Amino acid sequence: MKTHLRGAQIVLRSKTPELVRQEFYGLLMAHYAVRGLMHEAALRAGQDPDRLSFLHSVRVVQRRMARFVAIPPRQKKTFHEAVLDEILQERVSSSRKRVNFRGVKRKMSEYNLRPRKRQRTRRIDVASR
Repeated sequence: MKTHLRGAQIVLRSKTPELVRQEFYGLLMAHYAVRGLMHEAALRAGQDPDRLSFLHSVRVVQRRMARFVAIPPRQKKTFHEAVLDEILQERVSSSRKRVNFRGVKRKMSEYNLRPRKRQRTRRIDVASR
């Protein structure tokens, strides 16, 4: 959320704790809205929502948001469908069957270091349980 919705170099603008909380909830709502659009697009195409790119979806919404206010109400459904179609254009490989261990390369960390040689991970079939 920090790197894709607000940008990596931008800090929260608010000066008081209440406004920081409000800005954070705004970012959470934006994240939820983008994920909702991704889910709707995936259902429409019969795809897995994990296969859609979150970053691509954020960029589509940012690009299209300025035009949304200028569209007459009777054309909003067509516009919404065009946004969903554009979100479906970029897919990623699923991260569910991850092969690499999660680890941090820093020395002073509570997490295990990444192994130097790639070790074969044991796959767990969740569907059979």
